[in-house]
Amino acid sequence: LATKHRVTQGMVAEEIISLSRSKLVDIGAHTMTHPVLSTLSREEQLTEIAGSIRAVENIISKSVLTFAYPFGSPQEINSDSVEIVRSTGIQAAVTTTPERVNPASDLLALPRVWVGDWDQETFQQRIGTYFQEIS
Repeated sequence: LATKHRVTQGMVAEEIISLSRSKLVDIGAHTMTHPVLSTLSREEQLTEIAGSIRAVENIISKSVLTFAYPFGSPQEINSDSVEIVRSTGIQAAVTTTPERVNPASDLLALPRVWVGDWDQETFQQRIGTYFQEIS
């Protein structure tokens, strides 16, 4: 992952295992090769999604219950994507639609707000609107 401030490497298995032991962190799946799911056949999507879930479960030795769609916009996932995630036993999945979660939100297509490597003031300004009182 490259940002304007630093370049970081992906995590190694030992780091993932250690992090998975935390009661504050949930390790989820994300596909095998980070494709735009909507461009793949149903079978290819199944291979990407289920393969990723199995790979993560093999590393952390426990069930994976969450999933993040790569890219994740409405154009980059489709009904097959959501149905495949549902069929794997995943309990919650996030898109990249920048909205607030509400009682009508689909647990397998939850909105998500992207957060950058921001200072505190920028963080508060950018995400503050998502946490204002609902009238």
